[in-house]
Amino acid sequence: MLGLGSSINLSAKPSKKLLGTYTSDFSSDADSWEPWLEQGTVTLTGAQNRPGGSGDENWLKVDYEDTSQDDLSGIKLLNITTDWTRDINDYFTVSFKIWLHNESGEDWGGTDAVTTAFRVGHETGVGENIAGGSIDTSVNQDQEVSVFMRSGAISTAAYNDIALYFIIPGDLPLADAQFYVKDIVVKFYGNG
Repeated sequence: MLGLGSSINLSAKPSKKLLGTYTSDFSSDADSWEPWLEQGTVTLTGAQNRPGGSGDENWLKVDYEDTSQDDLSGIKLLNITTDWTRDINDYFTVSFKIWLHNESGEDWGGTDAVTTAFRVGHETGVGENIAGGSIDTSVNQDQEVSVFMRSGAISTAAYNDIALYFIIPGDLPLADAQFYVKDIVVKFYGNG
């Protein structure tokens, strides 16, 4: 066998390279993020300090002012990736800090952890769905939580939109619920 022995692993997949990065900046405004599939009034305000925070005013405050959500709801940012060749086998990692404020004890349907999801894809225009790859994690309320997640294949070569959202019944924001988020970093990997 030409002296190669067992030092070559023929089943190894070629590694993906970093294609691009999105990094949020909420130091002065909402950084073009907007409500997604909201019911009632949802406001986004940049340059906020989270409750009990230490004066760091780089948080985005999302306030569900007057209506309890009964289906998928969150925030989205459209048209972020345009300068590389995209493929359905690309994947992403996302990290962010989040604070789910629960002033009344019932703003999120109780005091247990809340399933929080992140999606990369493209807005379909049909009910404003963002088709593509998504991942979720459990986030404790009234605690600053640092999240890091890695997706599987995005499954659409048209991805250019991102969203942070809630979809699980019992974990949906109710009227007067608020969450704070900052330092969103999305890294896209693929063959380019």
